[in-house]
Amino acid sequence: MVNLLNENGVPALEKCIQYLAAQLPHVKTEYPNNWADIRVELERRRDENYISQQEFFKICRDNNLPERQSALILSNILHTIGVCLHYQKSELLQQHVILKNEWATHAVYQILEDKRVAEDRKGFFDWDDLRRIWSGDEHAEMRPQLLELMQQFKMAYPLPNGKEFVTPPLLPAAPPEGWDMEGDALEMYVEYKFLPKALMTQFIVSRHADIDKSRTLVWRNGVVLRWSADTVAEVKVFKSRGSDAFYICSQGSDRRALLTVILRTLRELHGEYGGIEPYEVLPCPCGGCLGQLNTQHYFEFSDLQSLLENGEQTERCPKSRKWLDLVKLLGGMLVFENLAVGQQVVLGKAEPHKTAKVPVKPAAPMAFFSYSKADMEHLKMFQKHLRPLERSGKIRLWDDLKIRPGEDWDDSIRDALASADIIFLLLSPDLLATDYVDEVEIAEAMRRHEADEAKVIPIKLRPCLWSGMPFSKLQGLPRKDLAISTVGDEDSA
Repeated sequence: MVNLLNENGVPALEKCIQYLAAQLPHVKTEYPNNWADIRVELERRRDENYISQQEFFKICRDNNLPERQSALILSNILHTIGVCLHYQKSELLQQHVILKNEWATHAVYQILEDKRVAEDRKGFFDWDDLRRIWSGDEHAEMRPQLLELMQQFKMAYPLPNGKEFVTPPLLPAAPPEGWDMEGDALEMYVEYKFLPKALMTQFIVSRHADIDKSRTLVWRNGVVLRWSADTVAEVKVFKSRGSDAFYICSQGSDRRALLTVILRTLRELHGEYGGIEPYEVLPCPCGGCLGQLNTQHYFEFSDLQSLLENGEQTERCPKSRKWLDLVKLLGGMLVFENLAVGQQVVLGKAEPHKTAKVPVKPAAPMAFFSYSKADMEHLKMFQKHLRPLERSGKIRLWDDLKIRPGEDWDDSIRDALASADIIFLLLSPDLLATDYVDEVEIAEAMRRHEADEAKVIPIKLRPCLWSGMPFSKLQGLPRKDLAISTVGDEDSA
């Protein structure tokens, strides 16, 4: 425990920080002596605040580092470890090396602490404000670079006219009056044990080109993104299951693609933090949860991904006890580059106004077996012939032997019937004499067959009176009204 008031525990904290710093990758790397000399020279000149890139190259040449590419590699390392700031990917900022980081951050905070920008303009500012705030000699010649630096820090973004800018930390905390999302939408949450205060600002700036109402439908704790007339999403800070979270709501024809882009952006921002531990949470879409017949259940994306990659095809909602197809569940929410049972799940790179062209691989059709316990041997033999198709992922087999201990067998059978693509009726006198089979399994099978939701295939195991039954009009197997038990070679049948 460290007490900063009486400094109790501070020496131990210093030793811990020194130890952790010593484990950083760049600390263990041995660099050439002339690199150290260049660093010393840059630190000696910190009071200049910044130098030109050409002056930096001259310092490198004077210290036996004449190659331009080697000098840029060194500047990137020094930028990474905080010795200086040199944004090589920015056409504007690459022309200068900032030697005194505090000089740059002080300039940024002058904007954030300006009373007119904060109170009168509510986070909006223009070039007149910049000239007024950065009027001193130390900033006047670097105004464009300092503004670009604010954007690199993800602290500001431009409006479409290029003359005005927005700094999200100074925006009103509440959304604009009258704003509300209405209609069916996809929803998800990203929960955090600790939500970094700057994360929403960084997200807003990262996606500023998509902000609705000419980039103005935004507030301190939320933003509305729009791709088209009907595709829109809201992202806001929220409380989810007692944790700080981002709530994401996306609707419209491209809602899956927009939700995917939002999630990918957040994942990229998470990479800039160490140990942030986000939890991506999806509301269960089963009938019980959607219809409010039970308490809403939430799945963690990582759990569903792990199940799918490890060969599981379904997951059960613990509240409604309904089984859900994992590919359909995830594919109905987001765009994927790869989404298939037993394979690595890869999120797609969706773009505005068009979804990824890589199709989601559907789950193999599920076959439900309605049978009598008296015909168990025939069931096993029939399924043995289907095992090669099951191993190759072309079919899934389900019978009541898959009901786990403690599960409600009636619910399990009804759920499987509702999910089945093919329903095999293994006909025998024992099957037709079973009331549950007649009242539940056959009735539901025929209802789904007639609704074109599934295919019912009668399999004649043993001779029985099935004329006049609801399924008697369907073509069964074997053909010619033969039963498998009456054929000499049952494998051929």
